[in-house]
Amino acid sequence: MKLKDFKLSILLMLVSLPMLSQNVLKGKVTNNINQPIANVGVYDGDKGLLVKTNQQGEYKFETDKNTIKLIFF
Repeated sequence: MKLKDFKLSILLMLVSLPMLSQNVLKGKVTNNINQPIANVGVYDGDKGLLVKTNQQGEYKFETDKNTIKLIFF
């Protein structure tokens, strides 16, 4: 029975590893007088639209990349 528990523990650890490699990227889009801008599209230069800013100009998303080229439109 202990070997079965050990195998289950190893399986759970391996399944959870990809979740640990996620990077959370967040920020705020403002105009030249620091007022937030809502509904700005935040795009990944390779994949396309990631998210849009909220009413406070804030955005947040997760990525598995270490570097990313963001485009705001």
